[in-house]
Amino acid sequence: MSTDLFNVVLVGTTLRGLDVSEVAPELAKLTKRDPAFARSLLSGRPTKIKTGVNASTGARYLEALERIGVAARLDPETLEVDADLGVKQRQAHGARQDTSSSHSTVPLATSEPPLPSNTAPTQADYYRAAIGPRNQAYYLKYFTQADAAWSFRISWNWPAFFVSFPWLIYRKLWKLAALYAVAPFALAFCTGLVVSHIIASQTGGAIPEPKDVVRAMGTVVLVSSAVGFVAWFLILPAYVNGLYHRHIRRKVYVAQHAFSEPEERIEWLSRHGGTSSILAVTSIWVATFFTGLVAAVALSAYQDYQLEGSQSALGGIGESRSAVSRSRAVTAPTTSSGSSEAAGQPIAGVGAGATNRHIVKIGYAGPLTGRSTKAGLDALHGVRMALDEANAKGYTIGGRRIWFALQSEDDQFDPSIALQASQRLLDAGVVAVVGHLSSGTTIPPSVIYQQAGIPVISGSATHPKVTEQGFATTFRTIGRDDLQAPAIARFFVEDVKARKIAIVDDSSKYGEDLAMAVEKAYRGLGGEVVARIKASSSDMQVESVIRKLVQGRPDAVFFGGMDETAAHLLKRVRQLGYVWPFAFGDGACAADAMTQIVGLEFAGAYCSQTGTPPQFATKSFLGAFGARYGAPGAYAPYYYDAATAIVVAMHKADSVDPVAFLPVLGTVSFDGATGRVAFDPKGDRKNSNTTIFRILSSGFVPVRVVAAP
Repeated sequence: MSTDLFNVVLVGTTLRGLDVSEVAPELAKLTKRDPAFARSLLSGRPTKIKTGVNASTGARYLEALERIGVAARLDPETLEVDADLGVKQRQAHGARQDTSSSHSTVPLATSEPPLPSNTAPTQADYYRAAIGPRNQAYYLKYFTQADAAWSFRISWNWPAFFVSFPWLIYRKLWKLAALYAVAPFALAFCTGLVVSHIIASQTGGAIPEPKDVVRAMGTVVLVSSAVGFVAWFLILPAYVNGLYHRHIRRKVYVAQHAFSEPEERIEWLSRHGGTSSILAVTSIWVATFFTGLVAAVALSAYQDYQLEGSQSALGGIGESRSAVSRSRAVTAPTTSSGSSEAAGQPIAGVGAGATNRHIVKIGYAGPLTGRSTKAGLDALHGVRMALDEANAKGYTIGGRRIWFALQSEDDQFDPSIALQASQRLLDAGVVAVVGHLSSGTTIPPSVIYQQAGIPVISGSATHPKVTEQGFATTFRTIGRDDLQAPAIARFFVEDVKARKIAIVDDSSKYGEDLAMAVEKAYRGLGGEVVARIKASSSDMQVESVIRKLVQGRPDAVFFGGMDETAAHLLKRVRQLGYVWPFAFGDGACAADAMTQIVGLEFAGAYCSQTGTPPQFATKSFLGAFGARYGAPGAYAPYYYDAATAIVVAMHKADSVDPVAFLPVLGTVSFDGATGRVAFDPKGDRKNSNTTIFRILSSGFVPVRVVAAP
């Protein structure tokens, strides 16, 4: 039968010659009994106050009692002790058995156990057995001084400072080692939560800029690092000797009160104390792992070096990446088909006319699959047509005949994928980028383009933040939301005569920000917003939105978001017989989505578009685009003008190097498909108007053009 459980027994006397009147009040607090009862426990008669505790808990009881000056001991709860501990069938401190306990086999001593003889092991002997031979003298000196002072002494432990976790494992402080290993992750997790909360409060849930993240992390990470440093490199080394002392003293208590024979105590302490060999095994494993890892990295780097050297010897193919980045252009080799390949990938849009011309790559990034594919492809067609026209003209720049090749990447209308797409474009060697479609997919990559010194022009990203970041590389050929939103608000008040409206968005950054801007402008004109709702294209969500609209009883509804979600919501509203005038932002000014999804059920619906209406584009653009792709969507002419602006800047600078033509890009002025194209110092388009359209089965009909302030 195992002796895992113990009873805590008060001997009935005090320690260190303390008077019972001094000790009884403290014992009363500890036992949560009245002082009179506590005094009776110190009458000289052994009393069992706790039964069935494990060794560690029992040791804590003894420590607490010893601190207030009460003599106590641990008695095994059974008469028989595990053979592994070397003791069998011994009577614990007396012959009389306690009949009041539920554990009928537990003996209760009737008198205080005899004091050890002069030949019995001292406390120092027990400490030596528990410490083990390693650094025994150092720890024994500390333990002896701490016992003499009856206090938790602070002293510095250098091994715990340099190799804290291995030292804890080595000294078998398992619980403290586990806490030490988990604590950094807990601190990092808490730091991350605080930083995330700060960023969210600063940006309102929008995608943060790098400077927002750095600003939010600054103080929090500094404080967190300081706390971690103090805890791991100051507090632990200063207090770890005291913690180790308490750990060893508990083991000694357990041994002293679990075994009657000194030899048994020494044997048990030697077996359960000392040091652990786990550290050595772990160190060998870690060293082997990192040696293999370093060897693998070094071998890979050496192989890359050998490959680069062999390529250079075969004709300079191993040209440095920095040189390629500076030129961002390659000369097309002459082939029978007239095609060109760079970096092992075919360049889109390179045809027979590229033979013997210097190829300059222009990138496009937008949604080519998934959400808003129609708008993304429409924008791509605008870019491709502009570059095809430039190639047909046969530009000579910097003394070389130029061929503009289109390199497109699909960002799937997702900000994280947009970051990957932007990096792929840079890796492909583009000198400029046209894109991305939405503000949410334009803002994050703009940082990457700015760091690379590559200009990016969007024909559809309308959020003010796109150009408010202050990047000299960011431009747009379309207007801003802060111009579009006031125009929509004025239209509601002056044309629709709506005194109260409901505002819905599709939960995208574009939709949320435009909806917030319209709400602010409409309230500024004295209007009332009776409902503020978020939506998606799912049937369940649409029904929920409509119920909230009915409850709000608006005069009109504004929806901020893209075309597909807008069309689903409008269709269901009209099917249910509600006739509120609906207005959408430029993201929903897509005739195909409205016609295919809503059909003929969109009476009383309007949408806004910053700048010139697509049908007001130049006749040359409409004719050429219509012949190739059909009627242009809302963004095609703006992307056509964006690509044209890049070509004009290169021609004006007489260079295809971004370092040379980027400063010129901000000064270009030309007549494009959408009118006069020129940029202000921020990169915004100058004199951008906003057009309000009526959505009819025959198409979009302009009903009002609101001039920019």
